[in-house]
Amino acid sequence: MEFRILGPLEVLRNGRSVPLGGPRQRTVLAALLLHPNKSLSAERLIELCWDDPPTSAEANLRKFVWQLRKALHDPENPDARIVTEHGFRIVIRPGELDLWKFTELCGQARRALGEGEPLTAARKFENALALSCGNPLDGVKLESDLEWLRSDLRERRENVEEQYFQLRLDLGEHMELIGELRAVLSRQPLREHVAALLMLALYRSGRQDKALAVFRDTRDLLVDELGVEPGPELRDLHQRMLRADPALEPDADRDGPPAAPRAPAAAQLPMGITAFSGRAEALAGLDAMLGQDGSGARTCAISGTAGVGKTALAVHWAHTVRGRFPDGQLYVNLRGFDPEKSPMDPAEAVGGFLDALGVPPSRIPVGLQAQSALYRSILADRRVLVVLDNARDVEQIRPLLPAASAGFAVVTSRTQLTGLIAAGTAHPVNLDVLSRDEAADLLAVRLGRPRVAAEPEAVDRIIDRCARLPLALAIVAARAAVQPGFGLDVLADELDASAGVLDAFDSRDPGTDLRSTFSWSFQALGTHAARLFRLLGLHAGPDISVQAAASLAGVTPQRARRLLLELDQARMLDEHVPGRYAFHDLLRSYACELAYCCGHREEREEALRRLMDYYLHTAVRASTLLDPNRQGLAVGERAPGVAAESHVTHDDAVSWLRAEHRVLLNAVDSAHKCGFDTHAWQLAWALTPFLRRKGLGREWIATMRTALRATARSRDVEGRATAHYLMAVAQYRHGSRAESAEHVEAALARYRELGDHYGQACCRFLMCWQYEEKGDWEGALGEAGEVLALYRRAGHRAGEGRALASLAWYRARLGDHRSALDECLSALAVLREVNDPGGQASTWDTIGFVHRELADHDLAIDAYRNSVRLYRQLDDRFNVVTPLVHLGHTYLDTGATDATRLVWRQALDVLEELGNPQAEEVRGKLARL
Repeated sequence: MEFRILGPLEVLRNGRSVPLGGPRQRTVLAALLLHPNKSLSAERLIELCWDDPPTSAEANLRKFVWQLRKALHDPENPDARIVTEHGFRIVIRPGELDLWKFTELCGQARRALGEGEPLTAARKFENALALSCGNPLDGVKLESDLEWLRSDLRERRENVEEQYFQLRLDLGEHMELIGELRAVLSRQPLREHVAALLMLALYRSGRQDKALAVFRDTRDLLVDELGVEPGPELRDLHQRMLRADPALEPDADRDGPPAAPRAPAAAQLPMGITAFSGRAEALAGLDAMLGQDGSGARTCAISGTAGVGKTALAVHWAHTVRGRFPDGQLYVNLRGFDPEKSPMDPAEAVGGFLDALGVPPSRIPVGLQAQSALYRSILADRRVLVVLDNARDVEQIRPLLPAASAGFAVVTSRTQLTGLIAAGTAHPVNLDVLSRDEAADLLAVRLGRPRVAAEPEAVDRIIDRCARLPLALAIVAARAAVQPGFGLDVLADELDASAGVLDAFDSRDPGTDLRSTFSWSFQALGTHAARLFRLLGLHAGPDISVQAAASLAGVTPQRARRLLLELDQARMLDEHVPGRYAFHDLLRSYACELAYCCGHREEREEALRRLMDYYLHTAVRASTLLDPNRQGLAVGERAPGVAAESHVTHDDAVSWLRAEHRVLLNAVDSAHKCGFDTHAWQLAWALTPFLRRKGLGREWIATMRTALRATARSRDVEGRATAHYLMAVAQYRHGSRAESAEHVEAALARYRELGDHYGQACCRFLMCWQYEEKGDWEGALGEAGEVLALYRRAGHRAGEGRALASLAWYRARLGDHRSALDECLSALAVLREVNDPGGQASTWDTIGFVHRELADHDLAIDAYRNSVRLYRQLDDRFNVVTPLVHLGHTYLDTGATDATRLVWRQALDVLEELGNPQAEEVRGKLARL
């Protein structure tokens, strides 16, 4: 029996197609085939097959499974194809699934390349591509939890297709490839790498003019459709062709393809532990899992309590098998557990991996889903080892797991990651404390067997006091190693005298139980480094920059960098990325305890004031560069000792906010908890443009709730009004419209009390949206007129321009198109004067609407493209959706269905990344095409 999912869903028995029933039944089969030989619970299958399950979903599911069992019954193999086993599992045997054949053929092709057999590799790639025809699971409706798998399969095929074409170019088949490449590019005209391959094939065939024409056509399409220039690959190839670079000739002596050189294999594993000992059973289990064929899970989940040696085991084993992964080894510490630090965002981890894999920053897409799909496509069929260290939960690591391939992933976590294990995605390895023999062996390896053998009674006492926890044993061994003249009985006596603290490791909560062992490292620090370490316990995390550490300590950045380096070398701090430092999770608890138990209250308050001033002043400056037409915020003077950090450009501000936004979110909470209420609401104000443009609705709303609590406690009327207004906007865009209305009324009342015309205008602008939502265009028009008057009274030109644009929009909705166009032109003049690209983008969207209403489709398309371009320049992911949807409708009016599908797909990708419910509406539009 053959199962095909790389094109239309099909099952063949003896070469004949098997009837698979109706659409929902086919979806159930597709869900099972996308998880071959893995059990899916009824609840999970219902989630995958129904966005809005009916009450009869479970009964329907069981009926569909029963019908599929009948359809798939094979007299020659009477065992059930779909078995009930903690849910439902489809049994797929080796060679039956086209995806497995595709993966195996690609693996054979890569091995042939590695063995210097390019002709064999080309045939294998060709055979693999023959299995993949059309859109994967074409015609099957997949819900959101499965749709990304279809996209992943499609991207894997495209990745292999491009490797195949590149290989044939390297074999000198440039003339034969021209037609095939043109056909692919005609179907997918925005695939820049295919355009580059076509250019190269034409150039090598003596048709330089045609090659340059491909560049011009591709560039024009990218600019017209997406508002972006070609990437560096195409631009570089174009320039090389213009100067007739000899390396582009087919017989040029080169190490790799000129159009897309492959990055060196990543080698990110941390240094292994030379004195590693024990864990023989766990190491044997890992070896056994790696030795299984591709039909099993290719992920291992190592779990256990803090300090039990998960990372040491994973890194040690990874070094022993790295030779089996010639395509690279990737590593990331996900910072999953800490009482105060936030776990690493999966998008940050994927971005780091893409960078290590040689993907230029300009080619990394926006949004976790798209980045993860690109990452899996690159790893498809490569022999790469991925180590995901210190994971928080399944959701954090799922985007980082490579698809089933020749690679292997190792995950370490304090939790058992039962979601992965129950789904059959990962094999578990549960680490407990060491046995007594393993603990003694650890000490012997690190201290020398004669020294350990000479004092067996002291060794037993040390093992007991360390509760056989590897981290505690390693710290004790390190102290003994640097004091070779001390007997082990001296160390054992010190541990006995430490009030039995180490005995508490048996409580399974070692977070504060290592203070005595940590104190040995702390006491060895210089005076100034020790002070900085203690003050770092006041920082909310997840990590800290040099400038912030300098402000915290009240020293120069140069001095702070030297102190941080001292802490890093002492392993009291980790520079996890250049210039940014993070604690080990146990060390943070220790530093926090020192800050509050050993430091003076005045020192803590001064340090916190400097830290909050640094973040507030820097964030306000960044916010102003992001949105220069926003009315400014009066902040107090910086405290002495605050390290100034100025942003010169808009891009500088965006880069700083990207690096710091999680720190700033934590700083808002920390400011409120520590009594810095003004800092709390003003930091929330400064964060708003970034959170709004990135579509980070949950973070925005949570931050504004903290700001409201802070202003309520401080009785700050201006801050209270601002917090209510910003909460109203956040709720309107990402939360409850009813709650938004309550907050805008509260804000408006306070702005009236203050006599603040600008604030009143902002609130009444939001009220225009409320009228608009109800379809009351007359009411919205009247309200917009009041907004315009208030902005003019406040002397705020950008607000005036946006109010004019709103008046134009409401006139257009009431059918007064000519007046609307005139008002749009007036709005654009003001918005250009004040350099407000966001307001201009919104105005161009209105212009597009008017021209579409007047059936001037070409003018409407130009206007919508202008709107999309401006929003993309601002990296405004939330607002760019509106003109994309409108542009799609206009294309549809002209019969350009492919163009409609392209822009609606772009809109859907953004909405899905943001988790916006509007995605369902756009998904429906695409389905109806």
